[in-house]
Amino acid sequence: KAVLRAHANDGEGGYPGNRTFKTTYILNNKNQLMIYFDAETDADTIVNMTSHSYFNLSAQENDGIGEHLVMINALKTLAVDEKLIPNGNFDYVLGKATNFSRGKTLKEALSQQEDGFDHVYILNKEMGKFGISAKVVHQQSGRVLEVVTNQPALVFYTNNHSDGATLGKKTQPI
Repeated sequence: KAVLRAHANDGEGGYPGNRTFKTTYILNNKNQLMIYFDAETDADTIVNMTSHSYFNLSAQENDGIGEHLVMINALKTLAVDEKLIPNGNFDYVLGKATNFSRGKTLKEALSQQEDGFDHVYILNKEMGKFGISAKVVHQQSGRVLEVVTNQPALVFYTNNHSDGATLGKKTQPI
């Protein structure tokens, strides 16, 4: 278990309220990684905590992510402007490359959406209730990644603009 904490004073970053942030990482005996976010503030303010983790579930070092089967429990995404800022509308995913509701491989998905994915999915679940919101399966290795959240949305991003400078496992570019 590892706990990271941070504090921001009232007005810091242009946001009201004194804010305390806590992220807890737990790797349990079932080989599950759990990440818990918590924030406390003494004034109404915006808080958006996230983890920018990249996962390759393959058992082989040099395998890409094309064979990863991705499922997202959502039928709509937030519509965005040309700068990727949400505009208050929704885009429904049925019949579009952004539809992962029945699952598809990343190879198939990226062939339909060549510039990759950077979408906010509105989850099909009751607000505040925990549930599996997304799942990634790599059948060859048997590895599975499940995203369980009580939040109303999740971002699916496929590292669309990497210049190869960021290195991952065994110095492989991500």
